[in-house]
Amino acid sequence: MHKVSVELIFTGNELLIGKTLNTNSQWLAKRIYSLGAQITRMMSIGDTLDDISTALLEVIGRKPDIVITSGGLGPTFDDLTLDAVARATKRPLELSQEVLTLLYQIYEEKYKKGISKEKKLSKYKRKMAYLPKGSIPLPNNVGTAPGVLLELGEDKGIKLFCLPGVPAELKAIFNQSIAEIIVKMTGDIEMAEARFKTEQFIESEMAALVDKVTTAYPTVYIKSHPLGWEDTARVEFHLTSKGEKIEHITENVEKATAMLKKLVVNGGGKIIEETE
Repeated sequence: MHKVSVELIFTGNELLIGKTLNTNSQWLAKRIYSLGAQITRMMSIGDTLDDISTALLEVIGRKPDIVITSGGLGPTFDDLTLDAVARATKRPLELSQEVLTLLYQIYEEKYKKGISKEKKLSKYKRKMAYLPKGSIPLPNNVGTAPGVLLELGEDKGIKLFCLPGVPAELKAIFNQSIAEIIVKMTGDIEMAEARFKTEQFIESEMAALVDKVTTAYPTVYIKSHPLGWEDTARVEFHLTSKGEKIEHITENVEKATAMLKKLVVNGGGKIIEETE
């Protein structure tokens, strides 16, 4: 079972000033984890060429298996992700005839529907057809700018995916083009999980109980989430495990959950709710 490492880069000044909530980070984290890969880092940066290219160099230097960027693929002046990729990887931007043809079709249709005021492609729209040399465009069925795949390294061991920042477009491209690639990289990885809530036992005093369970079941990851301040003494537990055999990992999660619940109750706590 190969552990696939992933790093995420989110671009956009709107993220840094609090104008826009970064829902893409949460969605990608859940989706990628469910496919058997592990996100090791994520960062949000502004819309400047220097910041994005510097971030890319830093991330690529750590050689994760996958790098995913979100945002900066559109036609406006501050859509600079592909320029930054070109700079960081020392690859020139080249006109993709495939993407250009697709853009002609998209904007011709928009013109016919009265959505676009001009039928021809302006230089700003054509900008979306310039990709770093060696890139593979990824279809965007709900938007305009395509996603991009670029394989880096001597052995092409780093897959760099560039996705639009619009959530619907990001999700569509990921599900259509990226999810399958991750599954092939991770192999047949299955995931099992369980959740339950407790009260009358504060999180800080449960650390010893969690240690006992993880010692008994080292392949089960246990995360506690305090629900409010500690004086409410209410905590939610989330247990997860990954592996190739769903029966085995499910059994481990079930046994670890039962053990932890028993320890909580024996310690004076109470199980108040179970959620799927």
